Amino acid sequence: MDVGSGFDVLDAVGHEGLEVVLCTAHDEFALHAIRYQVVDYLLKPLEIQNLINTVDKIKHRLNGKEDQHVFDASLFSEMKHNTETSKQRLPLINKGAIDFVDTADILSVESIKSSSRCKVVMRHHNKGAHILVSQTLMQMEENYQKAYFFRAGKTCIINVSAIKTIHRNVQYICTLLNDHRLILSRKGYRELIQFIEKVYQTKI
Repeated sequence: MDVGSGFDVLDAVGHEGLEVVLCTAHDEFALHAIRYQVVDYLLKPLEIQNLINTVDKIKHRLNGKEDQHVFDASLFSEMKHNTETSKQRLPLINKGAIDFVDTADILSVESIKSSSRCKVVMRHHNKGAHILVSQTLMQMEENYQKAYFFRAGKTCIINVSAIKTIHRNVQYICTLLNDHRLILSRKGYRELIQFIEKVYQTKI
């Protein structure tokens, strides 16, 4: 555009109730786009399949209003290479070995009832898969950057950039990028929303 930007257009016409897709050759506008709650952030040159996926995502959102999705973090996960989480590596300790992993690849850490161990869900894991570690949830929490990892009550730690959807129907359920699901308490849900709003400077 010769004058102004796409954000100026959104401010002028209003974007409430619209399904906005941002197409640009510049990736530095991603955080700004989050504040406008865009559906997707596509970089030029556009790939046809990415555009098809975005249209399908919009159709799903429009057809699934009754599901009351309140947060879609797929945009955040696509930007993980620009966040500090991708620069930090942590040891996962178990009886047989010590594995060093990028924190950006950790989706969640969950305590195991009546045990001093935890299960860690990684980005490459299929639904239901996890790694058992010989560390307590508190020990794991001490190693994580508080800016991106949220402690949901006494049971789990969530990488907020790995959240795909939060459902608020009969139960509050947090679905991660690999479709792993975590059940949240009402208090945990409210605190998570507040945490996300603070991290990404957006109102949900």
